[in-house]
Amino acid sequence: NDFVLKGKRNVIKRNEYPSLLKVVNAMLAEPYAIIEIKEGARFQYAKALVALTKHLPGKKPEWEWVDEARTFRQFKEGSKWDKINTNDLAPGLVRNFRAEYTKGLPVDGDTYNIRGRGANTVLKDAKSVFGKKLMKVVYEPRWKMPDMTEFKEMEKMNVTDAVYSAPQADFMDNFLTKLAELKSTCVETWLTFILSYAPGFRWAEIRNAHWSWLYPETGRNASGEVVERYVIEVQPTENWKPKANSVGKVYISKSAYDDIMSTREISRDKVPNMSLTELQQLVWSIPGTQAAKQMNLSPRGLALRCGRLGIQTPPNGFWRRVETGKIPHPNGTPPEGVARVEPNVIPFEEEKRGDGPILQRYRGDGKSASSANRRLAKWMRNLGWARRYCCHEMRKLNGAMIVTNTGSIYEAQKSLRHGTYRTTEKHYADLIAKSDYTVEIPKAS
Repeated sequence: NDFVLKGKRNVIKRNEYPSLLKVVNAMLAEPYAIIEIKEGARFQYAKALVALTKHLPGKKPEWEWVDEARTFRQFKEGSKWDKINTNDLAPGLVRNFRAEYTKGLPVDGDTYNIRGRGANTVLKDAKSVFGKKLMKVVYEPRWKMPDMTEFKEMEKMNVTDAVYSAPQADFMDNFLTKLAELKSTCVETWLTFILSYAPGFRWAEIRNAHWSWLYPETGRNASGEVVERYVIEVQPTENWKPKANSVGKVYISKSAYDDIMSTREISRDKVPNMSLTELQQLVWSIPGTQAAKQMNLSPRGLALRCGRLGIQTPPNGFWRRVETGKIPHPNGTPPEGVARVEPNVIPFEEEKRGDGPILQRYRGDGKSASSANRRLAKWMRNLGWARRYCCHEMRKLNGAMIVTNTGSIYEAQKSLRHGTYRTTEKHYADLIAKSDYTVEIPKAS
């Protein structure tokens, strides 16, 4: 726009670069086949950008699912991202983010280092929004984009890296001695521990592991002898593929192989084997939360089970009205208008005997409180575990044990299927068994 003001000509330049809202929504909307970045990973990049711009004034960006299948997310209009353009991601913004992220922390303290590492992770993920392929395939065909080199070359905060140390052997014994008890209590939780500890699986690999991954094979050892090995091979499934395509064989002991296979015939159904009439009497005798507890189910699980069996449950507010005396207690008998069921018996659920997931009831995406990895975390913390992660710490311990016993980081890298040995060395390698040798202070003769 060209204006004349008091005899002088002023030129006001218009910012032609897209807003962060447009860029992020375009990234999230792009089909996987075009950019080959999973929606979950792209959303993680977007969340990092939310954190990076948190210190700026304005309303925080909010997102919503835009399809019923919940596979496609978009951020809503009306937030600060509407007014922040891509060329605003300058070094000054990043520095201010770092200052705000570590505000009030002494620079020499460990808390500052922990927080600083968190800031580095946020910046790394936020930079991924402007990855080379996304710029070339998604953004540049749509808009004029600024040169993001300066933003992408911003250095990490100068903080010390976290050094992995394996848990003490006597501390681990506290868990290992109680594994049999855990197995009898919950097979799924026990399997989560074993699959993270013995083959060093990630949680995603544990919940997608299939029985067909396990098999014995014959091969030669380092001495040239023919031996039988036991394999659990990470493979993609119909609906999932491993992180960074990290497929491959992992060798486990015969005892670990036998222990895992022994759970194949164990029924995971903890629901009492009662008749339809008995179940109907139960749900019309006590509130749903109490009935669900007796059935070893969640209230939602009980409602779904009754729905599948054609048993009508009390409507919302029913037990409150019983408590206040507005309606009589049903005493196990459904009121008029509710169909009665026939007195046949509910059979235990038949488990699949062919190939199928090793974990049969991990509860969806693992975010549920009843998920196997969360049950494992609760079990470990009740026994004194104080570290942030539980399942993944057993994967790290697996790598440390391989390095200790083989003397080879390369061996651990291949078993954990890391892209480079540096990842193994930095985050997974420690010596479980250490030499007792120490240097004594010399004494005068």
